[in-house]
Amino acid sequence: MKKFISLLTFISFFSLNGFAIEKDSIPFSNGETMRFKVKYGFIKAGYGQLVTYEKENSYHFRAKGWSTSFFDNFFKVRDYYDSYTSKDITPQIFKRDVKEGSYERVQQTTFGGGKATSKTDTIDCPTNTQDLVSFFYYLRKQNLQNLEMGASIEVPIYLNNEVFVTEFIYREDEEMDSILGDDTKCMVFDVKVASGRVFGDGEPLKVWITKDHQKVPVKLKTELAVGSIKMVLDTYKSGV
Repeated sequence: MKKFISLLTFISFFSLNGFAIEKDSIPFSNGETMRFKVKYGFIKAGYGQLVTYEKENSYHFRAKGWSTSFFDNFFKVRDYYDSYTSKDITPQIFKRDVKEGSYERVQQTTFGGGKATSKTDTIDCPTNTQDLVSFFYYLRKQNLQNLEMGASIEVPIYLNNEVFVTEFIYREDEEMDSILGDDTKCMVFDVKVASGRVFGDGEPLKVWITKDHQKVPVKLKTELAVGSIKMVLDTYKSGV
């Protein structure tokens, strides 16, 4: 169950690195809101939400995840994340306030000078390190038009005084029905997460994002020993 909840709060945030930024064409704006429905098999387990707040010289991205009333009886989740970045999506401040069953953690991290500093530790960060929320929006600023199938990209992501290297493999294109329309054309990625530089096998995680200017995630899925977890875009509101 603990592993399930960790996936619940993580799999909705992902990114790519190594491609030119679409500087003149930003696919998100102030007020954009996405909500995801999370299912364990056929059971509705929880929700995740992402909201964009745009300021003159910065962004504030807010994310939250919560379990349904049914799952509250077994493992209650109330997670909140706030990411403050520059306009080029360079993290500046990252805040976490998570409650997962008996586990609780509140943490604030500041970024600068190639380091991430929290109340308990300061660590060195590789170039272009993202936090757990900012890297999702960094993806959406990338120009993926020339990305070839089979290409593998890595990006470092900071969490809990550690940097995790995440690998994204572009596998195929697929059309699927979504709240954005029937036969939505999507790019499908396999995702692997590593601590340090060692990639574990783990359960396969797949991500579907729209193959268009907005690059909206419409589905995520991971297989478990028993059953699977799916996260599906439930509502979408474009920004101003």
